[in-house]
Amino acid sequence: MLETPAYAAADATTPLAPTTIQRRAPRANEVLIDIAFCGVCHSDLH
Repeated sequence: MLETPAYAAADATTPLAPTTIQRRAPRANEVLIDIAFCGVCHSDLH
């Protein structure tokens, strides 16, 4: 299993918070991608 940083809400009324989730290892026909940076364009918010 791979530990992966993520954001999650404990329930519908709490804000997102940093957490760690467990993911299975990639299979032979899958690719593991390490994302270094991610952003949301301001135009995507509108």
